[in-house]
Amino acid sequence: MPSDSQGALETFLLDCLAKRGGEDNKIVTEAENYISSIKEVSYLNKKRFPQKAALGSVLSALSPDWVFTNIDEKLKLVEWENIIYCLNSYEKLKFLTE
Repeated sequence: MPSDSQGALETFLLDCLAKRGGEDNKIVTEAENYISSIKEVSYLNKKRFPQKAALGSVLSALSPDWVFTNIDEKLKLVEWENIIYCLNSYEKLKFLTE
């Protein structure tokens, strides 16, 4: 994740899946739009829950039969080496919570 991005692991995963393009990008976009349109429901009342719900929706669409091996295959396609950018960003902002 580029250092100028915000968010948690869910955001990182959604961004990586969207960057793959094609149907994966369409699924991510549609899931985020749908969750955004219903984010006032009580199930999504915490700040990070909409991103978690969007990721859950995307994973459900990518593997509708919820076979873990299929989800695992998709997660292995994520560019995990890019997470270092995210971790570095959080480390730089750590002083804000101290």
